Amino acid sequence: MPQLINICIFVFAVIFASVFSEDWGAAVVPSMNALVTSCVVVPCTFKYPGTELPDSRIREIWHEKADWKKIIYQEDKTEIVDSFKGRTKLLGRLGNKNCTLEIDEIKDYDNGPFCFRAEIPGQDKSKFSFVENCVSLSMMPDPDDPTLDQKEVLEDGVPTTFKCFVVHTCPSHPPTLTWSRANKDATTKNRHLSNGVWEIESLLTLTPTEQDDHTLLNCTASFHGGKKSLTSNRIYVKRKANIFHIIIPVVAVIGTAILFGEFCSHDKKYK
Repeated sequence: MPQLINICIFVFAVIFASVFSEDWGAAVVPSMNALVTSCVVVPCTFKYPGTELPDSRIREIWHEKADWKKIIYQEDKTEIVDSFKGRTKLLGRLGNKNCTLEIDEIKDYDNGPFCFRAEIPGQDKSKFSFVENCVSLSMMPDPDDPTLDQKEVLEDGVPTTFKCFVVHTCPSHPPTLTWSRANKDATTKNRHLSNGVWEIESLLTLTPTEQDDHTLLNCTASFHGGKKSLTSNRIYVKRKANIFHIIIPVVAVIGTAILFGEFCSHDKKYK
Protein backbone atom coordinates (compact mmCIF):
# COMPACT_ATOMS: atom_id res chain seq x y z
CA MET A 1 0.00 0.00 0.00
CA PRO A 2 2.73 2.58 0.85
CA GLN A 3 4.33 1.87 -2.51
CA LEU A 4 1.02 2.52 -4.28
CA ILE A 5 0.61 5.79 -2.38
CA ASN A 6 4.12 6.88 -3.42
CA ILE A 7 3.32 6.10 -7.05
CA CYS A 8 0.13 8.16 -6.88
CA ILE A 9 1.99 11.06 -5.29
CA PHE A 10 4.65 10.89 -8.04
CA VAL A 11 2.04 10.87 -10.83
CA PHE A 12 0.20 13.79 -9.25
CA ALA A 13 3.46 15.73 -8.96
CA VAL A 14 4.26 15.18 -12.63
CA ILE A 15 0.80 16.33 -13.69
CA PHE A 16 0.94 19.32 -11.35
CA ALA A 17 4.36 20.36 -12.67
CA SER A 18 3.32 20.05 -16.31
CA VAL A 19 0.24 22.18 -15.69
CA PHE A 20 1.59 24.89 -13.45
CA SER A 21 5.27 25.18 -14.25
CA GLU A 22 4.72 26.70 -17.70
CA ASP A 23 5.73 30.34 -17.72
CA TRP A 24 4.61 33.29 -19.82
CA GLY A 25 5.98 33.41 -23.36
CA ALA A 26 5.19 34.13 -27.00
CA ALA A 27 6.53 33.00 -30.35
CA VAL A 28 6.14 35.55 -33.12
CA VAL A 29 7.85 35.69 -36.52
CA PRO A 30 10.32 38.60 -36.10
CA SER A 31 10.11 39.99 -39.64
CA MET A 32 7.87 39.54 -42.67
CA ASN A 33 7.31 41.01 -46.11
CA ALA A 34 3.94 42.66 -46.67
CA LEU A 35 2.51 43.70 -50.05
CA VAL A 36 1.00 47.18 -49.97
CA THR A 37 -2.83 47.07 -50.54
CA SER A 38 -2.88 43.32 -49.78
CA CYS A 39 -2.88 41.55 -46.40
CA VAL A 40 -0.33 39.87 -44.15
CA VAL A 41 -0.97 37.05 -41.66
CA VAL A 42 1.44 37.08 -38.69
CA PRO A 43 1.86 33.62 -37.08
CA CYS A 44 1.77 33.82 -33.29
CA THR A 45 1.51 31.38 -30.39
CA PHE A 46 1.75 32.06 -26.67
CA LYS A 47 1.76 30.29 -23.32
CA TYR A 48 0.78 31.18 -19.78
CA PRO A 49 0.86 29.52 -16.35
CA GLY A 50 -1.96 27.25 -15.27
CA THR A 51 -4.57 25.25 -17.10
CA GLU A 52 -5.87 26.17 -20.55
CA LEU A 53 -8.66 28.71 -20.48
CA PRO A 54 -11.63 29.27 -22.81
CA ASP A 55 -11.41 32.08 -25.34
CA SER A 56 -13.75 34.23 -23.25
CA ARG A 57 -11.34 34.27 -20.29
CA ILE A 58 -8.46 35.79 -22.26
CA ARG A 59 -8.34 39.39 -23.42
CA GLU A 60 -6.05 39.73 -26.43
CA ILE A 61 -4.35 42.90 -27.64
CA TRP A 62 -1.89 43.72 -30.42
CA HIS A 63 -0.11 47.04 -30.02
CA GLU A 64 2.83 49.08 -31.25
CA LYS A 65 6.05 48.23 -29.43
CA ALA A 66 6.92 51.86 -28.79
CA ASP A 67 3.59 52.50 -27.03
CA TRP A 68 1.33 49.68 -25.82
CA LYS A 69 -1.56 52.17 -25.66
CA LYS A 70 -1.47 52.41 -29.47
CA ILE A 71 -3.63 49.36 -30.02
CA ILE A 72 -3.97 47.94 -33.52
CA TYR A 73 -6.27 45.07 -32.50
CA GLN A 74 -8.48 44.05 -29.62
CA GLU A 75 -12.07 42.89 -29.20
CA ASP A 76 -13.28 46.35 -28.19
CA LYS A 77 -13.00 48.09 -31.57
CA THR A 78 -13.40 51.55 -30.05
CA GLU A 79 -9.94 51.31 -28.46
CA ILE A 80 -8.16 50.60 -31.77
CA VAL A 81 -6.26 53.54 -33.24
CA ASP A 82 -8.09 55.09 -36.18
CA SER A 83 -5.48 54.11 -38.79
CA PHE A 84 -6.07 50.39 -38.05
CA LYS A 85 -9.82 50.29 -37.47
CA GLY A 86 -11.50 47.71 -39.69
CA ARG A 87 -8.14 46.34 -40.93
CA THR A 88 -7.14 43.84 -38.24
CA LYS A 89 -8.54 40.44 -37.30
CA LEU A 90 -7.51 37.65 -34.92
CA LEU A 91 -7.37 34.38 -36.87
CA GLY A 92 -6.17 32.11 -34.05
CA ARG A 93 -8.16 30.75 -31.10
CA LEU A 94 -6.86 32.08 -27.81
CA GLY A 95 -8.05 28.97 -25.95
CA ASN A 96 -5.63 27.02 -28.14
CA LYS A 97 -2.90 29.58 -27.36
CA ASN A 98 -2.93 30.82 -30.95
CA CYS A 99 -2.68 34.62 -31.36
CA THR A 100 -2.23 34.75 -35.17
CA LEU A 101 -3.12 38.19 -36.54
CA GLU A 102 -4.28 39.37 -39.96
CA ILE A 103 -3.63 42.95 -41.11
CA ASP A 104 -5.60 43.85 -44.23
CA GLU A 105 -5.29 46.69 -46.75
CA ILE A 106 -1.59 47.08 -45.92
CA LYS A 107 -0.40 50.69 -45.93
CA ASP A 108 3.17 51.74 -46.67
CA TYR A 109 3.54 52.89 -43.05
CA ASP A 110 2.48 49.62 -41.37
CA ASN A 111 6.05 48.75 -40.46
CA GLY A 112 5.63 48.12 -36.74
CA PRO A 113 7.10 46.54 -34.74
CA PHE A 114 3.85 45.09 -33.35
CA CYS A 115 3.60 43.00 -30.18
CA PHE A 116 1.01 40.68 -28.64
CA ARG A 117 -0.40 41.31 -25.17
CA ALA A 118 -2.50 38.92 -23.05
CA GLU A 119 -4.74 39.90 -20.16
CA ILE A 120 -6.01 37.04 -17.98
CA PRO A 121 -8.11 37.83 -14.89
CA GLY A 122 -6.81 36.26 -11.70
CA GLN A 123 -3.23 35.76 -12.88
CA ASP A 124 -0.34 37.39 -11.06
CA LYS A 125 0.66 39.03 -14.33
CA SER A 126 -2.82 39.80 -15.53
CA LYS A 127 -1.57 42.17 -18.19
CA PHE A 128 1.44 40.80 -19.99
CA SER A 129 3.02 42.29 -23.14
CA PHE A 130 5.51 40.11 -24.98
CA VAL A 131 7.65 43.07 -26.08
CA GLU A 132 10.73 40.92 -26.63
CA ASN A 133 8.95 38.95 -29.38
CA CYS A 134 7.42 41.38 -31.86
CA VAL A 135 7.06 41.47 -35.63
CA SER A 136 8.38 44.10 -38.05
CA LEU A 137 6.98 44.42 -41.57
CA SER A 138 8.94 45.23 -44.73
CA MET A 139 6.75 47.00 -47.24
CA MET A 140 6.62 45.66 -50.82
CA PRO A 141 5.26 48.28 -53.24
CA ASP A 142 4.94 45.62 -55.97
CA PRO A 143 4.48 41.85 -55.84
CA ASP A 144 7.04 39.28 -56.89
CA ASP A 145 6.71 37.89 -60.41
CA PRO A 146 5.54 34.30 -60.60
CA THR A 147 8.00 31.60 -61.69
CA LEU A 148 7.05 29.52 -64.72
CA ASP A 149 8.68 26.09 -65.10
CA GLN A 150 8.54 24.08 -68.33
CA LYS A 151 10.59 21.84 -70.59
CA GLU A 152 12.86 23.70 -73.02
CA VAL A 153 11.54 21.92 -76.11
CA LEU A 154 8.08 20.36 -76.35
CA GLU A 155 6.95 17.60 -78.69
CA ASP A 156 4.05 17.95 -81.06
CA GLY A 157 1.07 15.99 -79.77
CA VAL A 158 2.69 15.00 -76.45
CA PRO A 159 0.86 16.30 -73.30
CA THR A 160 3.10 18.58 -71.20
CA THR A 161 2.62 19.96 -67.67
CA PHE A 162 3.56 23.57 -66.91
CA LYS A 163 4.05 24.80 -63.33
CA CYS A 164 3.55 28.40 -62.22
CA PHE A 165 4.13 29.49 -58.60
CA VAL A 166 4.60 32.61 -56.49
CA VAL A 167 5.27 33.26 -52.77
CA HIS A 168 3.07 35.44 -50.57
CA THR A 169 2.25 36.22 -46.92
CA CYS A 170 -1.55 36.45 -47.19
CA PRO A 171 -2.89 32.88 -46.80
CA SER A 172 -6.34 34.11 -45.76
CA HIS A 173 -6.67 35.67 -49.25
CA PRO A 174 -4.15 33.83 -51.44
CA PRO A 175 -3.29 35.08 -54.94
CA THR A 176 -5.10 33.69 -57.97
CA LEU A 177 -3.00 32.19 -60.79
CA THR A 178 -4.40 32.31 -64.32
CA TRP A 179 -3.03 31.15 -67.68
CA SER A 180 -3.21 32.66 -71.15
CA ARG A 181 -4.41 29.25 -72.41
CA ALA A 182 -7.80 28.12 -71.16
CA ASN A 183 -7.73 24.76 -69.41
CA LYS A 184 -10.45 23.66 -67.00
CA ASP A 185 -8.21 20.92 -65.63
CA ALA A 186 -5.59 23.30 -64.17
CA THR A 187 -5.02 22.50 -60.47
CA THR A 188 -4.01 24.92 -57.69
CA LYS A 189 -2.36 24.23 -54.32
CA ASN A 190 -1.43 26.63 -51.51
CA ARG A 191 1.19 25.43 -49.01
CA HIS A 192 3.08 26.90 -46.06
CA LEU A 193 6.86 27.12 -46.52
CA SER A 194 8.07 28.60 -43.21
CA ASN A 195 7.79 31.66 -40.93
CA GLY A 196 4.52 32.86 -42.42
CA VAL A 197 5.70 32.58 -46.05
CA TRP A 198 3.37 30.65 -48.36
CA GLU A 199 3.64 29.40 -51.93
CA ILE A 200 0.72 28.99 -54.29
CA GLU A 201 1.20 26.92 -57.43
CA SER A 202 -0.87 26.06 -60.48
CA LEU A 203 -0.30 23.09 -62.78
CA LEU A 204 -1.48 23.33 -66.39
CA THR A 205 -1.45 20.40 -68.81
CA LEU A 206 -1.40 21.21 -72.53
CA THR A 207 -0.98 19.16 -75.68
CA PRO A 208 1.13 21.41 -77.96
CA THR A 209 0.86 21.44 -81.74
CA GLU A 210 3.05 22.84 -84.51
CA GLN A 211 0.93 26.01 -84.39
CA ASP A 212 2.14 26.62 -80.80
CA ASP A 213 5.80 26.80 -81.87
CA HIS A 214 7.41 30.18 -80.92
CA THR A 215 4.20 31.41 -79.19
CA LEU A 216 4.04 32.87 -75.67
CA LEU A 217 2.53 31.25 -72.59
CA ASN A 218 1.59 33.71 -69.81
CA CYS A 219 0.96 33.11 -66.11
CA THR A 220 -0.64 35.97 -64.18
CA ALA A 221 -0.74 36.28 -60.38
CA SER A 222 -3.62 38.42 -59.06
CA PHE A 223 -3.12 39.43 -55.43
CA HIS A 224 -5.67 40.38 -52.80
CA GLY A 225 -5.89 44.16 -52.94
CA GLY A 226 -5.79 44.41 -56.73
CA LYS A 227 -2.11 44.18 -57.68
CA LYS A 228 -0.92 41.80 -60.40
CA SER A 229 2.31 40.39 -61.78
CA LEU A 230 2.99 38.35 -64.91
CA THR A 231 5.60 36.01 -66.35
CA SER A 232 5.83 34.95 -70.01
CA ASN A 233 7.73 32.05 -71.52
CA ARG A 234 8.13 31.25 -75.21
CA ILE A 235 7.12 27.77 -76.33
CA TYR A 236 9.26 25.76 -78.74
CA VAL A 237 7.62 22.73 -80.30
CA LYS A 238 9.55 19.97 -82.08
CA ARG A 239 7.70 18.68 -85.14
CA LYS A 240 6.67 15.06 -84.78
CA ALA A 241 8.18 12.75 -87.38
CA ASN A 242 5.67 10.89 -89.57
CA ILE A 243 5.59 9.09 -92.93
CA PHE A 244 5.14 12.33 -94.85
CA HIS A 245 8.12 13.95 -93.14
CA ILE A 246 10.20 10.98 -94.31
CA ILE A 247 8.76 10.51 -97.84
CA ILE A 248 8.88 14.15 -98.91
CA PRO A 249 12.63 14.66 -98.26
CA VAL A 250 13.42 11.28 -99.85
CA VAL A 251 11.39 12.10 -102.95
CA ALA A 252 13.11 15.47 -103.15
CA VAL A 253 16.56 13.84 -102.99
CA ILE A 254 15.61 11.22 -105.62
CA GLY A 255 14.17 13.88 -107.88
CA THR A 256 17.30 15.98 -107.57
CA ALA A 257 19.46 12.97 -108.36
CA ILE A 258 17.43 12.13 -111.49
CA LEU A 259 17.61 15.68 -112.76
CA PHE A 260 21.34 15.86 -112.06
CA GLY A 261 21.82 12.51 -113.87
CA GLU A 262 19.88 13.67 -116.89
CA PHE A 263 21.87 16.89 -116.97
CA CYS A 264 25.16 15.01 -116.89
CA SER A 265 23.95 12.63 -119.60
CA HIS A 266 22.95 15.46 -121.92
CA ASP A 267 26.17 17.29 -121.22
CA LYS A 268 28.21 14.17 -122.11
CA LYS A 269 26.33 13.67 -125.40
CA TYR A 270 26.89 17.31 -126.31
CA LYS A 271 30.61 17.00 -125.75
